[in-house]
Amino acid sequence: MSRAANKLTNTAVKNATTEGKAQRKLADGGGLTLVVKPESKVWWLRYRYDGKEKTLTLGAYPQTSLKEARAKRDEAKQLLTEGIDPVTHRATHKTKRVEATANTFKAVATEWLKEVHQKAVVEEHYNRNVRRLEQHAFPKLGRRPISEIEPSDILTTLRDVAKTGRVETAHRVKTLISQVFRYAVSTSRVQRDMTADLQGLLPASQTKHHAAVVTPDEIADLLKRIDTYWGTPTVCMALKLSPLLF
Repeated sequence: MSRAANKLTNTAVKNATTEGKAQRKLADGGGLTLVVKPESKVWWLRYRYDGKEKTLTLGAYPQTSLKEARAKRDEAKQLLTEGIDPVTHRATHKTKRVEATANTFKAVATEWLKEVHQKAVVEEHYNRNVRRLEQHAFPKLGRRPISEIEPSDILTTLRDVAKTGRVETAHRVKTLISQVFRYAVSTSRVQRDMTADLQGLLPASQTKHHAAVVTPDEIADLLKRIDTYWGTPTVCMALKLSPLLF
């Protein structure tokens, strides 16, 4: 845009009034206009697209300065030279931003927790997995659009957990992330589970061996724990019968 097109000055914009009218328009050139009303000053860009005159709002003054308004005008003009309608371009990008915000890893994980996981496990197990995601997954992955997360991002997150000596926790977090991704696949947010590429890349978790349950008191304690941690009656009955049968 040539200097001759830039007709306004910062002082003129700052001191502009309606001069007693309902509104007043001050042209800067190239379609850029400052619309002055008693309560506001707004930048407009008038242009023609597909044979029709259209208006694009570039922002309010002073939040959008004269310099910024001119830069936005030039960007819109560049879109027009590429055959793109600036109004449509803005609407499309706004929709994408809204979708990206709604489909962050944290948003999808929270949805999965409430819609699926909470209904499938007992409260204590559910709360424990919520804490695992909050502590180990959300800080690095939470704000990322889930569709943009790569296997390397997940691996870095899990290795940071494993480096602290909590290898078993890293494996459990990986399982949770996988479940979130599988839920995202089923709801058409991603194409596949990115954790599938991480097979064998974490240190193996160490198996903990527990003493056999042999005394009546130990069996009673086991049955009590089964009642506490497993809420499904069928599961409870099966687990209660298994030590007796064995």
